[in-house]
Order: sequence, then structure tokens, then C-alpha cells
Amino acid sequence: MPLDPQQFPRACAYLSRLPAGIDSYPECQVRVDGRHNLVRDFAELAGTTGMPSPVRAFLEGEVRETWMPEVISVTALSMARDALLADDDALRAWAFRDATDVFEAPLNKVLMKLLSPTLVVMGAAKRWNHWRVGSTLTAEPVRQHQGRHETEMVLRYPENLYDQISLVQFGQVFVAATVASQGKNPRLELEPITSSSARFLVSWGR
Repeated sequence: MPLDPQQFPRACAYLSRLPAGIDSYPECQVRVDGRHNLVRDFAELAGTTGMPSPVRAFLEGEVRETWMPEVISVTALSMARDALLADDDALRAWAFRDATDVFEAPLNKVLMKLLSPTLVVMGAAKRWNHWRVGSTLTAEPVRQHQGRHETEMVLRYPENLYDQISLVQFGQVFVAATVASQGKNPRLELEPITSSSARFLVSWGR
């Protein structure tokens, strides 16, 4: 039995756009330890009728490998948005809080305070490649615009690998990183360019 599209409209729509559903893009991988936040916060979804078995195994903490297909984590987050996060504001709040908790960990907190927002955003592509394969993140040099620092980051990925929900989460990670490195009044503009790329414009005050 498949997922109920009435209960999980976003997750079902996401899977329907993929060329092979949950089995799509096995070459696009994410480190499992980088997605333990989904298990921690949304494990209750594991009992859902019709859940794809790889997603269930992940949410039950049964994945022992270092890497897993990114489609699994995207599906889990889409299901969480459908069933547990009331609206997009709740999604953004969860994503920002989750990233902030990571940056507030003792060792990370010391490191982030030693770095400027410019160094943090310019190093985003390298950190992306540490956690993921099969997609690429590039960042333009930081520039000055109307009294603010800003940079444009472009994420490229296979067709429909990421949905809007995951893109919103990534954007909030960028915002939280800017805050953690003492950037003032950060702003984010997120604009999907095509079904295989998205643009993040991140800016902060002096």
C-alpha cells in the first residue's frame, strides 16, 4: 500500500516527480550522521502505513552505513512537513533551530566565532561536498550592495532531487551559519531556477 496522498500530499508529489520513486538517484548520497536530526525529531513517522521501506528503516535508526541515498532524507522531511510541521513558518523555525543547535555545540561555537560570515559562506561549497555527493554548491565572491554584504549561492542537482521543503531547510542552515559567525540582520532570498537548480541570495549587515 502506498503513502496516503491525503495525509502526505507533498511527500507523494515529490516521489511522483522522480524517475524511479524512492529508488531514484542512488548515486546522490548524504552522510547518515548529518541527518540524524530527522530521526531525533520525526521518528514517530516510522509507523506510517505505506511508508517506503528505506525511509522506515532510516527513521527507526536501522541504517548502519555511513552514506545513504539523499532521496530517503528528502522524503522523510517532506513527510514531516505534511504531518508534523503546521506550515512553512514552522518548517523554517525547525530548520533554523536545528542548525543553530549544531553551531552552538562547544567546539563549533568557538570555531564559528573565529570566522567571519564571508569565510563561512565562501567555505559552504567545501562543507557541502563533505556531507553530500551527486549535487554541487557554488558560491560567488562576497560583494557590497546597498550597505550590506551579499553572496549568491547556486545548488545544482539531478532533476527534482530536491523539493521546495529541502531547499527551505538548506536556506535556513545558511542563515543560521551567518548568525553564528556574528553576521548582523541576515536575509535570505530563495529562488528555484529550474527543476535541477536553485539560487540562494544571502546577505548581512556590517
